[in-house]
Amino acid sequence: MNNILNDENYNIYIKAVENNLKYLFDDTKYIDPDLFVSQEYKCPKNSKKTYILASDGICGIKYLRKYISDDNNIKDYYRTLRQLILVWPRHKESVNQRRWRKYRDRLDFTIYDIKQYYSDQKSYIVTESDKDYFNSFGGFNEFIECYGLDFLIKDNAVINLGNWNPSLNPVPSPIRSCEEYSYSKAENELYLDNLYGLLKNSTMSLSEMCQS
Repeated sequence: MNNILNDENYNIYIKAVENNLKYLFDDTKYIDPDLFVSQEYKCPKNSKKTYILASDGICGIKYLRKYISDDNNIKDYYRTLRQLILVWPRHKESVNQRRWRKYRDRLDFTIYDIKQYYSDQKSYIVTESDKDYFNSFGGFNEFIECYGLDFLIKDNAVINLGNWNPSLNPVPSPIRSCEEYSYSKAENELYLDNLYGLLKNSTMSLSEMCQS
């Protein structure tokens, strides 16, 4: 859980996730939990700047269906992955829209791209409309802490979940460039499995998970 979303909105979101477990293969009854959450955010460093935040699930149900066919597995993956809720300023060309267009919702590359912004490098994700929002955290480490994304960081680098097989190599590779992103089936399957494993074992450190 991130530290921005209030308890009321978090509980509404989780209730929608739990209700969807019955309808993961039924588009007529499945309702996207992101439709339920809207929250005001005032920038601490600029009290006159206010954003309306919307929730953004780590990955959509269609993405899960594409790579996971077993009913029991998809329920477990869906519940586990949806426990982490992202929130972004809501507007045209939002972070939500741009991370899907560029990285097909890959969380690791989304966070690497945002890290580029904090390092004064080119960022596709962070636009002029969102700079005050991201600046309000102070820096990348503070942003990661607030969003509860420390499991993606090793030695101050964002790890690549799409090319890491923990059973063969206990040490994940860092992302060094946005150009490393690949939409291959094999990479996306590894990405989902690793993301699921990290969140399932979120009480463990990354080094502990690598050794388990």
